Amino acid sequence: ADLPGLVAGAAEHNRGLGAQFLSLIAECQLLAFVIDVGTLWLTAREEPEPDQITWLTDQIVQQLAMLQHELGTFDKRLTDHSDFLLIGTKMDLIVPAGVEAGIGSPLWQTVEQAMLQAAQNTGLIDSPLTDHVLLLSARRGDNVNALIELIRRNVLS
Repeated sequence: ADLPGLVAGAAEHNRGLGAQFLSLIAECQLLAFVIDVGTLWLTAREEPEPDQITWLTDQIVQQLAMLQHELGTFDKRLTDHSDFLLIGTKMDLIVPAGVEAGIGSPLWQTVEQAMLQAAQNTGLIDSPLTDHVLLLSARRGDNVNALIELIRRNVLS
């Protein structure tokens, strides 16, 4: 099930498509929280340089906290943290093609650290040593095969 644009208050106040929307995921084996980090990063450019990562981490935390709240309010089982992936998308907006080897670049690693910190801050993960967090660029194909393998491994386990 795909829940684009899940809004705050969906579970409690039936906002948006509300409970009907959330009921689509009740039986899913694996949840993927998808965060558009590329667009967030472009917005973060307005922040002073040292604060960009803190700002980005805070934005990811806010989105994850809202998602967890809505899922948990609808059905506590949906907040079982063992059956999830946290995916940051649109990395091509952050690390353009040809810039310092893409996935291995310092900027890529910095954004990955922001995702890991946000996942820890919201209780999704206990340790930054996890394979539940992944950055990708669908446009360029960065980490798409890694995502397919993560999904396969988590669904078949």
